[in-house]
Amino acid sequence: MIINWKDLAINKGNSCDLFVQFTNEKDEVLIFEENSILYFTLKDNFDATEYLFQKTSLNGITYNEEKEGYDIRFNCEDTEDLDYKDYAYDITVVRNTGLASANKKDKTTILKGYLKIEEVTTFEVNEVSQ
Repeated sequence: MIINWKDLAINKGNSCDLFVQFTNEKDEVLIFEENSILYFTLKDNFDATEYLFQKTSLNGITYNEEKEGYDIRFNCEDTEDLDYKDYAYDITVVRNTGLASANKKDKTTILKGYLKIEEVTTFEVNEVSQ
């Protein structure tokens, strides 16, 4: 599978949904097996060992049957404490190969790029109810 590159942007401290759909070389939609785990991982840069936050198909990524793809949910708190800059991310699928050992896994990075945290002017302290 060819790794695609796509840069993304989100406003700091905002919630949003990202829809992603994956296709193979024949432009056929890929739907991963039920025991596969999809990961969205955000780091300071591609060389960093620690992640800033991570979404998985166990928590934060859901399959959208109608659209034949995946919804990734970003919550306000995911980006609230991040600086305004570009961060490295990737989306990876990990599959159990079905061999005798549960440690026999197949890992494929599908999408990667930079996630830019954009400036905002309304912070939580500015949200005053009347």
